[in-house]
Amino acid sequence: MLQTASEAIENSFTEPPEFMADRVMVIGVATGKVKATNKPWKDNWVFAITVRNGN
Repeated sequence: MLQTASEAIENSFTEPPEFMADRVMVIGVATGKVKATNKPWKDNWVFAITVRNGN
């Protein structure tokens, strides 16, 4: 799926800073354009990550 998507769109992701914690929330934006239509796209995203027992 990711390979197909990477062939169909151009994208860029902002790289969040690196943190060391048990709970982390990362907020970001991905932007790009669909190669077939040359139309731009934008995706606001949030990752909520909890680490337990080192995993």
